[in-house]
Amino acid sequence: MTDGWDVGDSEERTIIDPNLWPKCSDDVLRELGWE
Repeated sequence: MTDGWDVGDSEERTIIDPNLWPKCSDDVLRELGWE
């Protein structure tokens, strides 16, 4: 996955979850592919 985040494993990706991060902007979610 090539996004603007320096994510090594899927565990890190679990932390960056829209459900856990309700304050994430749509721009960030779009970058992660969670539109």
